Amino acid sequence: MELNKFWHDEKGSVVVFIAAALTFLVGLGALVIDVGMLYAKRVQLQNVADAAALAGAQEIFMDDAEPEEVAIQYAVANGVRTEEVSASFDSNSKSITVEVTQTASLFLARVLGEEHSQVMASSTAQAQAVTSATGVIPLGIENVNFEYNKLYNLKTGSPSLGSGEFGALSLGGNGASQYRKNFKYGYDKKIRIGDIIETETGNMSGPTLDGVQYRINQDPSSSIHDFDRNSPRLVIVPVFEPLPDHGNQLERVKVVGFASFFIVDGTGHGNESYVKGYFVEMIKPEDSSPDQPYYGLSSIRLIS
Repeated sequence: MELNKFWHDEKGSVVVFIAAALTFLVGLGALVIDVGMLYAKRVQLQNVADAAALAGAQEIFMDDAEPEEVAIQYAVANGVRTEEVSASFDSNSKSITVEVTQTASLFLARVLGEEHSQVMASSTAQAQAVTSATGVIPLGIENVNFEYNKLYNLKTGSPSLGSGEFGALSLGGNGASQYRKNFKYGYDKKIRIGDIIETETGNMSGPTLDGVQYRINQDPSSSIHDFDRNSPRLVIVPVFEPLPDHGNQLERVKVVGFASFFIVDGTGHGNESYVKGYFVEMIKPEDSSPDQPYYGLSSIRLIS
């Protein structure tokens, strides 16, 4: 009699234990499945936010720039509704921040009274001054306070910084052939901030004219008011500080930055050998740093 009573009491305890265990397992399943789903959704939204921020940042330096609008359009094109994305542009830091928020439906967590959860992702892309560059042309310009859309002489027809120095640089070797190649196609090796570069002595008027005409002929219809960002007339020029040398000839310069110019003219021989270009802003995928002085050439980086 007592044994049967004990057995029935124990069966009741087992039922309670099983019910509690099932509740725990359901809750654990809800945690595992729903958290996994929310994580996957978060990764998806983060990818959208990153891509949208990078797309918006590419528009920062365009004349009719609308980086926020471009970022939002890019996010919408990747499956986000307009009301789920916002973008803000900071002109001081040259950065754009994109935030994406979606409401996700939960699965097993519904048994615990939770039907939805918000998932948010944020990304900031910034245009930073480059610290290195490939494809530079063999001209240099001294460090000054540049003004955007102002015309500058990139090479003169008479010595400007010392005897025999016309603004040309020796990149990968001296001589007209190397100079002409570098002018037409850009120097194929990387130049970094702090590099010491030898100047190219002599006027180099013939190779200069060949290089300028080659680049202009690749895109003859463009102008400073209407050009493609991939135009061969957009060139990268090292910004330098002259290094003291013996005598009155400038033999070496130190690279302190990189500037971009839109070439519009270059002609003549002797004293008439010059290159002119407008100072513009340009984006190029290179090493960069927010601490590097900015000379118009930047690279886009995700910073958060």
